[in-house]
Amino acid sequence: AEHQVGVAFFERSSVNEEFKQGLAKYSLIITGSNWNQKILTNNGINHAEMIHQGVDRSKFNSIPIPRILNRPFVIFAGGKLEARKGQDIVIEAFKRFNKYCPNSILIACWGNLGNVGLHTIAASKYVTDSPKNGDAKSIFKWLIKNDIAQSNLMVPEIMANSHLPNIMKQADVAVFTSRCEGGTNLMAMETLACGIPTLISANTGHLDLIEMGITH
Repeated sequence: AEHQVGVAFFERSSVNEEFKQGLAKYSLIITGSNWNQKILTNNGINHAEMIHQGVDRSKFNSIPIPRILNRPFVIFAGGKLEARKGQDIVIEAFKRFNKYCPNSILIACWGNLGNVGLHTIAASKYVTDSPKNGDAKSIFKWLIKNDIAQSNLMVPEIMANSHLPNIMKQADVAVFTSRCEGGTNLMAMETLACGIPTLISANTGHLDLIEMGITH
């Protein structure tokens, strides 16, 4: 027999009838976090199973690479730029931290292909406006406008996933301040797999990573 299987990662705390009808078309729904799974279960959707994403350990691993960023402290922050991902919080925190460590550098890996949700970041009290586009050049100009010096910034171009480890491994720490994660945040899982101390917000799908008790 043929079966339709759906994979659902969603950033909503309530489920309307239209959403339920969409899920009813599938024999099985795979959710990406316990938070997503609980929402479906609480709404009477009983054909869902939670399965965490995996990480490609052939690329994302703790094998060291040469350090080319000669700075006292390097921070990696990832995820497409939007209010949900909370990069405005990272910006405010970095500006405060940089007063104590003025030669630090922020790797803002925030490319937003298609500008999905890009302009929502402007609603934050921590930043002014939003970039015109989600490319590296636009984000770089926007960060300078928001009072981060050019010498403290690295904004990578949107790249293939396989190239990310070489940038991640330049960092002393990674930070993900998401306000909501339907899954467990694949990029946070990738920095953890690289052995990088990783700071994550304690909410939604991130809670699964916290409960795993990973040492770093």
